[in-house]
Amino acid sequence: MQKTHLRTLLFGILAILFSCKTQESTYQVKTSQYTFKSDSIPKNVSSTLAFIEPYRDSLKRSMNFPLVYATQALTKELPEGNLGNYCADASLRQAIIKCNQLNLEQPDFCFLNHGGLRSSLPQGIITVGNVFELMPFENELVYLKVSSATVDSILNWIAIKGGAPIAGIKFQINNKKAEQVIIQNQVKKNEIQYKIITSDYLANGGDGLYFLKQEKPISLGIKVRDAFIQDLQNIGSRKDSLSVQKDGRLIKIQ
Repeated sequence: MQKTHLRTLLFGILAILFSCKTQESTYQVKTSQYTFKSDSIPKNVSSTLAFIEPYRDSLKRSMNFPLVYATQALTKELPEGNLGNYCADASLRQAIIKCNQLNLEQPDFCFLNHGGLRSSLPQGIITVGNVFELMPFENELVYLKVSSATVDSILNWIAIKGGAPIAGIKFQINNKKAEQVIIQNQVKKNEIQYKIITSDYLANGGDGLYFLKQEKPISLGIKVRDAFIQDLQNIGSRKDSLSVQKDGRLIKIQ
C-alpha cells in the first residue's frame, strides 16, 4: 500500500489547481452532469491533471485494498456496540505490541471516544478506504500511567457520556456513575496505578477530559487508524473472518 502522503499530495495539488484563475469555459449538460470539451480546458490545467493522474490511480488502489471479510456489519451503539468493542480491542492489541517494542509495562485497559468513530464497517470485504471513513483523523495511540482516582474520573466520564469503546475492563453504569469495575479480570484497586491506552486527542483533554492534561502521555508511534488497519490485515492474513459480538463489558443499569 502507498503511504498516506500520496493522498496529501493529491489534495494539495487539487487545492492549488482550483485556486488558480482560469479562462471562462463552455460546457454541455448531460443528465445533470457537466461535460467539458477538451479544447476548453486550459493547458496548465491539462498538464496538472496529467501530472496527478498516476497519484490519483495509486490512491484509488490503496483505498480499495482489501483487509478482511466481516461476517456482519459493525455499527455504533451505546453503551456497548460491536464496532466500539472491535476498535478498542484492536487498539489494545496493537498497543501491546508497541509497548513490548518500547519496553513499557503491559497496559491494563483501553478507552476511546464514541464520537471519534465516524462510520460503520460493512458486512463483507472491508477495505482501507472503509477504515479511513471510520477514522478520518490523524490521532495517535498514547500510553498513560495514572492513579486509581484518575481511572475513576475516566470511568465516570464514560458513564456520563452513556458509554464508550473500551477493552480490558468491564463495569456498569448506574445513574451516570461507574460501578462494579473489573480490570484485567480483577476488581479495581484503589492503591495502585493503572496503565491505559487512549488517543492523543483524549489524553490532551479533548471531549471534556481536562483532568488528563496534567498527565504525561507516551506516544506509541502509531495512528489510531493505522492500528485498525494493521489489526484487520493481521486477521485477514490468517485467513480468518472478522466476527465481533457484544459481550457485556459495559452495561447500563439506569
